[in-house]
Amino acid sequence: MRAPLTNRAKAGNDLGFRLLSHLAAAEDAAGKNVFLSSFSIAIALAMTYNGADGEAKEALSAILGLDDSNLEELNEANAAFLAMQDGLDPKVTLAIANSIWVATGLTLAPEFVRRIGDHYAGKVANLDFSAPVEAARVINEWVAKQTRGKIANLLSPPTVLDAIVILVNAIYFKGVWTNQFDKRYTSESVFTCADGRRKRLPMMAQSGIWHYSETEMFQGIVLPYGERRVGMHVLLPKPDVSLGTFQEHLTSERWKEWPWHARPSEGDFVLPRFKARYKENLVEALVALGGKGFKGPAFPGMGVGDLRISAVIHEAVLEVNEEGAEAAAATAVVMTRGGPSLRFSMVVDRPFFCAICDQETGAILFMGWILDPE
Repeated sequence: MRAPLTNRAKAGNDLGFRLLSHLAAAEDAAGKNVFLSSFSIAIALAMTYNGADGEAKEALSAILGLDDSNLEELNEANAAFLAMQDGLDPKVTLAIANSIWVATGLTLAPEFVRRIGDHYAGKVANLDFSAPVEAARVINEWVAKQTRGKIANLLSPPTVLDAIVILVNAIYFKGVWTNQFDKRYTSESVFTCADGRRKRLPMMAQSGIWHYSETEMFQGIVLPYGERRVGMHVLLPKPDVSLGTFQEHLTSERWKEWPWHARPSEGDFVLPRFKARYKENLVEALVALGGKGFKGPAFPGMGVGDLRISAVIHEAVLEVNEEGAEAAAATAVVMTRGGPSLRFSMVVDRPFFCAICDQETGAILFMGWILDPE
């Protein structure tokens, strides 16, 4: 199972980098954080893929990077990923949950329900979408429970009004640094945002030995959690490298390369204590990645007639402090009809990229650009 897991991790990571590139390049994204969980998005879309056919299936296959993978391999790999939450690390909490909400009076195809239950542990329930305020409240309460209250209002009533099926994934992460930052060394300093604004933030400082790498483009470091299976990767563009240049440079292929050049190195590290939140309807971005057929109409495998994807609502949050990091994300697919020196110094006082990764499979759980930390 190791090879299929590694392949799915690579495909999920590639989806994340392609989405980040597209979203960061959008006109309204200038100077804003773009932070997401490609893991959550891939799981939600994989559940949707189980009911897809025709152009929609081809588009989802392109988005998910399935290549020659068959449906059973995809589902088994995702089932193995969901099993990671059990005993991942004593100092790391990882919780993943899935649910499917179906309009009152409709019943999903038994084979579709079986696959979702067997591989995604997905809860299936009927919900009256003609009462959108109550329907949104029910789904939002489920998401809030799964994300420990971090995401409380994923869906709005207008989004669910015409829904036939809504597929939801929620993921929650909390990890304690292997070497925590001492609060005595946290002090306010200046962080320069992407738009040039300078703001004062609490900056955490620590000296020690980490996996570190430095190139002409960036400095990179891995901050491990707990027993070191999961870590936060922080990549900081060099001062003379523009944010746009580095965003174009950091592709999925280059992401795979950089950890191999990292070596245990002694140095001083400064990171802001910050929070970030991002929410977006990803439909147009996913159409750009997979083609016009992505939205349907199709999905006969769900057994409730032809459906069309009207929204893919994604929300992700991240909080980093001296003890560790807490992150959560949720994705709802709404379906309707119709070589360093011996010692380094890395001060994260300008926009940077970070990712929380499972070090064993390579799967990126969360990833994004922090341009304006709060």
